[in-house]
Amino acid sequence: MDLDLKILRVMRSPVGKSPALDALIKFFATWLFYLLLLVAVTSLTEGGPAHFTQTLRIFLTAVAAVIIAEIISWTLGLLLYRERPFTHLKFEPLVWMPPRWKSFPSDHTTIGFTVALTFLLLAHPLGPLFLAMAVLVGLARISAGVHYPSDVLAGALLAGVVSLAVVEAVKIYSLI
Repeated sequence: MDLDLKILRVMRSPVGKSPALDALIKFFATWLFYLLLLVAVTSLTEGGPAHFTQTLRIFLTAVAAVIIAEIISWTLGLLLYRERPFTHLKFEPLVWMPPRWKSFPSDHTTIGFTVALTFLLLAHPLGPLFLAMAVLVGLARISAGVHYPSDVLAGALLAGVVSLAVVEAVKIYSLI
C-alpha cells in the first residue's frame, strides 16, 4: 500500500466515531475555507486610509496569485486527472463533492494557502491566522475523504511557488 493511501486511512480512522468530531471536520473542510476568504475581504475595512491602501495592495496581489495558481491547478487537473478517494475507494465522504470533479491538486488548499502565503510574505498581521486556517482546511479535506494527502500537499506547494513568484514580481516592478 502506498504512503498516500496509508496516510488517508489514518486520517479517516476517527471519522464516524464521534458526531462532534465529524461536525468539526465538515466545518473545517467546507466553511473554514469561506471564512478565510471572508476575513481576507473584510480586512479591507480595518484602519484608516493608509491602512486601506496597503491592505488593498496585499489583497489584489493575493487575488492575482490565486488566479495564476488556479489556472495552473486546473491545467494540472486536466493533464493528471485523478479520481477522488471516495470515488476510487467506494465510501461516503463527510462532505458532498461531485464524484467526477478533479482531486489533484486540491483547489481549496491551493486557494487557501495562496491567500495565506501572500498575506504572510507581505507582512500582513492576518497572515499567520490565514496559514493556520489553510492547514486546517487541507487536513480536514483529507479526513472528509475528498482528497488524498498528495492532493493537499501539491496544492500547498503550488500555492507557495506562485505566491512567492507573484510577490517577488510585484516588488521588483514596484507595484506594492
